[in-house]
Amino acid sequence: TGAAAADTARFARFFQAMLGAGVLLAPSQFEANFLSAAHTADDIDAIVAACKAIAGHPGVVRLQDFVINTDVIVPPYMQP
Repeated sequence: TGAAAADTARFARFFQAMLGAGVLLAPSQFEANFLSAAHTADDIDAIVAACKAIAGHPGVVRLQDFVINTDVIVPPYMQP
């Protein structure tokens, strides 16, 4: 469990796919990403759209792997 069980290769594919979709994340799955008051509703919509757009890319992520609601987006590599 924990960091030792983390799928770093899967995160690398997720990171690259999100980057290709125009979303810059922290380059390590062990770093935090934050939203701030500077992010607009359009910014958040773009992040969610990017997650949906990469869903189904081979070896990256399936949309059903995400926990998406109005409070939080939890990618699969961060879920317990």
